[in-house]
Amino acid sequence: MPINYRIQFITDIGFPEDAAIPYINNNTAMKRISAIYGTARVGRLSVERSFQFWHNFFSNIWNNRNDIPIVHETFNDWHKEKTMHLSALLGENNLLKVGIAQKMLNLFLKDFWAWQEIPNEVVIWLYIPLDRIILGKFANIPKTWKSWTKVKCDEHTFEDRYGEYMTLQDVMRDYFNEVGIFQSLIEMEQFLWHQI
Repeated sequence: MPINYRIQFITDIGFPEDAAIPYINNNTAMKRISAIYGTARVGRLSVERSFQFWHNFFSNIWNNRNDIPIVHETFNDWHKEKTMHLSALLGENNLLKVGIAQKMLNLFLKDFWAWQEIPNEVVIWLYIPLDRIILGKFANIPKTWKSWTKVKCDEHTFEDRYGEYMTLQDVMRDYFNEVGIFQSLIEMEQFLWHQI
């Protein structure tokens, strides 16, 4: 019997396989956003910060999930804009926290995939949440991405850091296309992440 990677992910993150997606109410949404932030292992979000991230960023994506672009180039632009916005919300001392922002945004979108809240026309463009496990699969990593939680920049160097990020995503997408056994890049990432 083939593996249901969606259910595998849902149970991996501590939910029963028949659980509703956590974004249907504010309390469970804020807890899930806090848990996603916790994957960076750089501290915990206070209830107040969880509330801010949910209400100032993530709830807008959730409420407009049917408007996530299905055209590749448009999706890329949308993702870049969202990553920059979240990087700024996470930032401190005028530094944008690109590494943590990409992980949070991509895990948030991975939840949409797992609970089937977005169409396959969007799923095919989702990016892999880069972290230590996934970066360990690369032969070459840009020096600035050796420690993903420390990838920070100012607004003038965001294009450079995001460009490096996209290079890593392109390498993974090329590998996905070469392997050819997974339904989507995010499904392949789930396989790699779960195995380790």
